[in-house]
Amino acid sequence: PKTLPNAIIPDTQVVKTGKYSLKAGGVISTYACIYQTVGSGLLSDWEGDYELCAWIKSQGISSKLNSRGQPFIKPFLGIWTYNIQRNNAATINLIKDIELTNEWVKFRKIVTQEDIQRLIKDKSKPVKWNIRINICRQPGYIWVDELSFRKIQKPECEFFLRATEVPANTGYLKLDVKVNHSL
Repeated sequence: PKTLPNAIIPDTQVVKTGKYSLKAGGVISTYACIYQTVGSGLLSDWEGDYELCAWIKSQGISSKLNSRGQPFIKPFLGIWTYNIQRNNAATINLIKDIELTNEWVKFRKIVTQEDIQRLIKDKSKPVKWNIRINICRQPGYIWVDELSFRKIQKPECEFFLRATEVPANTGYLKLDVKVNHSL
């Protein structure tokens, strides 16, 4: 299938903040996508954990069948990979479990180093990746606003508090405290 050129556009009417959101949809028998490569785009260069955040809302998203008997597909926002031949490979759809509604919903997902290692081991042999919004065979629309993708920095120090017991008739709570300075 061919991608539809005007299916993903800046929208000035439906926004969470600022002047624009990104509107995607209205593609009944084809698909449309927009993507951004981060850094080298090589999966082998991925280090650490990353957070993807955005505000998202929808209108008319369908899970029924189209006139050809094909199911409408839920929108995709997440990590899209390619193999060495530039064919689509493994993906991580970060909004697959989010209920899309006509109200703005904030979502935050963490993509870990372990997630990426699982992708690298996929039989499709992915080597490159990007952040992608994809809409395929979907008459409805999604809007995305305030999309961010950032590396999670490790703190200089972590501490953990855990209640271990409440000695009888003391009124005190005994705590186990663990501090990690070696980050």
